[in-house]
Amino acid sequence: MINPYVTGFPADPKSFAGRERELGEIKKAIDYTVHSEPVTPQNVAIVGDWGIGKTSLLNKSKTIALDKGCFACKITLTPEKCKTLDSFVYNTIDELHNAVWESDRLTPKLKERVSEWKIESLRFLGLELKRDTAKSTSSTLFKNSLLDLWRRLEKPTIIMYDDLHYLADSYPTGLYDLRGVFQELREYDCRFMLMCTGISTLFSKIRGLSEPLMRFFEHIELKPFTLEETKEAIHLPLQRLKIDLDYEKIFSHLAAARFIEDLTVASEKEKEVLFKMAKLGEEVDIKDIKTPNVSVHLKRLVEKNLVVRIDRGRYKFYHPLFREYLERIK
Repeated sequence: MINPYVTGFPADPKSFAGRERELGEIKKAIDYTVHSEPVTPQNVAIVGDWGIGKTSLLNKSKTIALDKGCFACKITLTPEKCKTLDSFVYNTIDELHNAVWESDRLTPKLKERVSEWKIESLRFLGLELKRDTAKSTSSTLFKNSLLDLWRRLEKPTIIMYDDLHYLADSYPTGLYDLRGVFQELREYDCRFMLMCTGISTLFSKIRGLSEPLMRFFEHIELKPFTLEETKEAIHLPLQRLKIDLDYEKIFSHLAAARFIEDLTVASEKEKEVLFKMAKLGEEVDIKDIKTPNVSVHLKRLVEKNLVVRIDRGRYKFYHPLFREYLERIK
């Protein structure tokens, strides 16, 4: 039997599940970028913990953008590509050129024009940066290069940076420069939209710059799947391959692989707290858990990563499926 699930990699956009609210915000931002008058592109930052699904959502967003008639280019960043702003700009120009040639929606003539654009952009960028007293900064040259690309493509363009935190780590003010480039492009009526993914601290750790960057982006923070989203993520790959498997059996396998082991680290008193929380709901107030020394037990459960403190006196399970598992075995 074919395994319908691929772990350790982003989800196939055809089997993308959940995130309806987030997709709604992204679709709205793309539509506004395409149709707004005066031209007012909307930029989106998707942030969250490692493995939460940021890249999967970015890939799904790319398919949506292409279906809406946009040109979209996804660029996966690495520390090496972000050593300096110069290397970041070089890599972006190269990736844009590659995306044009890989597209089946652009004419051969247009692809040739974009090849000329790449050669001119990189040659001019290289010559200008080699001068002892450069007339322009790399961010200005980047803006001019994108402006030239717009005049050749003449269609809404979405540049998607995956793992933008690498630029923030190597060159913190690079995010501010990037913001400046895209703001200037808007003044030329260019429909350039910027999308990015990054860890939760992408903006907050850049002192003095986080506030203007937060205003520049529509901010989407990803949380773990809800129970319904998890069920959908299980069912969709099965439906695509026409595999008839029982959800209960799949859930039992998941429980055996993860939740049984999780429960072994909790003491008997802590398990009692967990079972009472499971009956109370997704989020629980400490005063509703009728157990002696409940605050002590909750503190230990937080330390063991089984429970998350979301506010003063309020807690939830680290994953909604863990709660369902507890309800099933009690």
